[in-house]
Amino acid sequence: MIGVLTSSISPMVLSSFSAIDLLWICLSAFLVIVGVSIAIALLRLSGTARRLTSLLGGVEEKALPLVDEVNGTVERVNEQLDKADIVTTSAVDAVSAIDRSVRGIAGFVSWPVRKFSSFTTGVKYGAASFRTEGDVSRAYEAGRAAADRRAADIAEELDGDGYTGSEKSKASNNDDWMQRGEGRGRPQRHI
Repeated sequence: MIGVLTSSISPMVLSSFSAIDLLWICLSAFLVIVGVSIAIALLRLSGTARRLTSLLGGVEEKALPLVDEVNGTVERVNEQLDKADIVTTSAVDAVSAIDRSVRGIAGFVSWPVRKFSSFTTGVKYGAASFRTEGDVSRAYEAGRAAADRRAADIAEELDGDGYTGSEKSKASNNDDWMQRGEGRGRPQRHI
C-alpha cells in the first residue's frame, strides 16, 4: 500500500514542496487540534453550566420558604419587642412619677426640719452669747448667724448646693436686712 501511494505522487510535486509548505501543514494541524480541544472544553463547560443551573434552581426552591419563615420569625420578634418597649416605657413613667412624688415629699418634710434645726441652733448660740456678753442685740446677731450657718450646712448635706428655690431668696432677704442695720437694737422675728 505504501508503494501505491508513493507511486501516485509525482516527483515534480515533491520537488516543489518547500519548508514553508511544511510549516503551513503543521500550523493547520495545530489549529485543528486547538479547535477540537476548545470544542470539547465548551461541551464540558455547558454540562457544568446545566448542573449549576439545576443546583441554583433547587437552592431557590428550598431557600425561599426558609427566607419566608425567617421573615415571619423576625416580624414576630419585632412585635414582641414593641410590647416590651411599651412595658419599659410604662415602667420608666411610673418610676419618674414615684421619683417626683418622693422628691416632693422629701422637700416638704425637709423644709421644716431645716428650719427647726437652724432655729434651735440659733437659740442655743444666742443664749450662750447672751450669757457671756449680756447684750441682747449681739446675742440675736450671733444666734441668727449660727442659724444661717446651720441652714446652709443642712442644705448642703441634703441638696449639695445650699438653699433651693424660695429658700434662696428668703436667705438673701434675711442677709439684706442684717446688712442694712434693721436687725440692730430690738430683735426682729424672721423665720
